[in-house]
This record gives sequence, structure tokens and C-alpha cells, in this order.
Amino acid sequence: MTISEASEAGDRLGILLCLQDTIAREIEAGIPPRDLAALSRRLMEIAKEVEDLRAVEADSEDAHHGQHGDEAFDATAI
Repeated sequence: MTISEASEAGDRLGILLCLQDTIAREIEAGIPPRDLAALSRRLMEIAKEVEDLRAVEADSEDAHHGQHGDEAFDATAI
């Protein structure tokens, strides 16, 4: 998926992953030293955003599948 495809689809995680790959390739290809710190910092910020989004998605899936949350009330257990 390209950045523009992810953007058109409204896929925030997809956008972040494309940006992360693009920045990583630019760093590996060799960038001017003056740009390295800023791009490295942004790469780490994007990695954290991806991690956070994946955690939210995992929590949402767990809640949807009933793996988290309260059990049904059982009056006979009292």
C-alpha cells in the first residue's frame, strides 16, 4: 500500500507504516548529517504511534471477543 492509498482509505495505521518505511529507507540511503537527528526522532515517534494504535486495536478486538470485561452476574454464587 502506498501513502496516498492509505490516506485515501483513511487508514491511519497504514499511513504511519508507509511513512516509517519511507523515513527508514531515506536514513539507510544516506542523508545529510543535519537531517539525521530530526528524521531519527520522527522515526521513533512514528514507531511509538504504531505501537499505540496496535495496542488500541488489540484491546478493541479482545473486548469484542469477550476476553475482557465483567462476567455475567450469578446470584447463586452469593
